[in-house]
Amino acid sequence: MLHALSPPIPFSVFEACIAAQPDGYVLLEGRRNIPADFAARAEALARHLATHFPKLRFRSGNATGSDEAFAKGVLAVDPRRLHVVAPYKTHRKRYRHADAHYDSPDTLMTLAEDALRLPKFLGHLADGVSRSPHSVIKH
Repeated sequence: MLHALSPPIPFSVFEACIAAQPDGYVLLEGRRNIPADFAARAEALARHLATHFPKLRFRSGNATGSDEAFAKGVLAVDPRRLHVVAPYKTHRKRYRHADAHYDSPDTLMTLAEDALRLPKFLGHLADGVSRSPHSVIKH
């Protein structure tokens, strides 16, 4: 896994990592206030990755700035591959794309509760599932 604190790597190495896990996720973390030329670069990068790696999925926090620019590039290629995990279910609702996938701690808790109702979990609490919707997503 590549991490923001890792030393910079050549883009060809980054693409090789993605090629090794073609149906993985790319998560972009960045700043909210970015210059217009950085936003254009983030959008172009997302467009490039979404075009050249058709199984790759993209995760965003739906914030302004770098998240928004990167998401715009993915949306231009295939909105169904954009997965947004927002801090709450109505976060920036007017900026949502109809074909992208949106979750929040509340919706993720509902999914966990539904999973617990499956026959194999009846009478048992799955490991790592909390009753608090804000602790479903672990860092």
